[in-house]
Amino acid sequence: MRGYKAQIEEAELLASPPEAVAAFLKARSELLKTGANSSELDREFENALRSRGDPRIDFALARYGRFGEVLKPIFQAAAPTSAIRLAALSNSTVGGGFMSQFPFNVIGPAPELVAWLNTCSEDEIEALFDNPLLADSFLTDMMRRERDYEGIYIDRLARFVMQLSRNPRMVKPYDEESDGMDGYAEYSHGAVFDAGWSLCETAPTTRLWAAALSCLYDRMLPDSFSIKAPLDHLARWASPTDEETVKDEASGFEGGWLSDWQGVRKGIGKLALHTNGALLADFLVSEDPALRCAAYAEAALTPDQLTGAHERDKSLAWTYLHRNQKLWRTAASRQVLHDIAWAVCREDKHSDMLAPNTFNYLRSEFAKKNPQWFADEEDWAPEPDSQPATKADVQAIHELVATQNAVPAFEGVMASLKTLQTKIGWIWWMALGGLLVAVLKR
Repeated sequence: MRGYKAQIEEAELLASPPEAVAAFLKARSELLKTGANSSELDREFENALRSRGDPRIDFALARYGRFGEVLKPIFQAAAPTSAIRLAALSNSTVGGGFMSQFPFNVIGPAPELVAWLNTCSEDEIEALFDNPLLADSFLTDMMRRERDYEGIYIDRLARFVMQLSRNPRMVKPYDEESDGMDGYAEYSHGAVFDAGWSLCETAPTTRLWAAALSCLYDRMLPDSFSIKAPLDHLARWASPTDEETVKDEASGFEGGWLSDWQGVRKGIGKLALHTNGALLADFLVSEDPALRCAAYAEAALTPDQLTGAHERDKSLAWTYLHRNQKLWRTAASRQVLHDIAWAVCREDKHSDMLAPNTFNYLRSEFAKKNPQWFADEEDWAPEPDSQPATKADVQAIHELVATQNAVPAFEGVMASLKTLQTKIGWIWWMALGGLLVAVLKR
């Protein structure tokens, strides 16, 4: 039974303008996410709001409402792909908490849900599969295509999996402190990861599925209780040997990226390393760049191993090394990452300084979020003036000069030189003098 305070609050909101109701629902949604909400207002209150028949209130309920039985008629009455449907699908409050029933409580039971999934729009796919409240049972059964989910079109499932790779749920470990000490809840949470990894055994080995699993495995936690020997599945995802794929993989290697096929194998390697850390030495010398990159992305490598990774794989190594948080925890490994970032820049005559800039940005971000990693270091800031000019820098200005046809166009050269000045010091004046002569002679 609701207390008098809830009755007063309900009466006030039922008489309030739609904008005030929307503001209240939004604020309550934020409090619910933190577990700090103290409002006693329940589904009867939300139903009373819906009975007002105001589209602005209905939209606020779809976006911030708490109870699925209130959202469901709003969702079903709305046109496909309408904003109000997208709001309901992305609602991160409805049915939250232990044993979420989303999206069943908004779309319907499994048979209805499967029919909807087979026809929903791209926007609806994104809104639904970005939502961290998706029920464990829904995700597990869908990826396994079990029970009522056999009817999901296999290519549609690949699209769902690709979108799911962005969902924060797929990188969230079970936390007893926030999720509770509950054996079944912990099993249910882990079963989602297991279902995702099991796709390397069951999914069709098509380009579409290689792209989907490459995305999923790049981020998803390496947690599987059913796959005992992950490396047994590498051969299943061997890269095709047609000329186009071979050419694309060679080009990707030079550009610092793996193909989708290699990405799946990298993911399998990540799972294998999580299961057996002793595989690291073999991975680092593997002929398969996917396994080497699994080591670069996941293992706590020594400075010598980091140097060896760059010597062998150049920019490809950098792509995966700098994303490995383990390598940012010590000053020694950070220094090697710094050196690799600048080496990658020097090795590319068309370098856009992305690697050094990425290092500087990540170094600053990690220092803010994990100051304990940097406790023994003095205050740090990038010192552009102390960095050497690269061949790419000089080449870029040379190419710019070659395109100038008149003295007024020299302004473009000046802009480039001023940018370059921040990191090359004295070479600025030499370059400026030489370029003035070159341009004015035209």
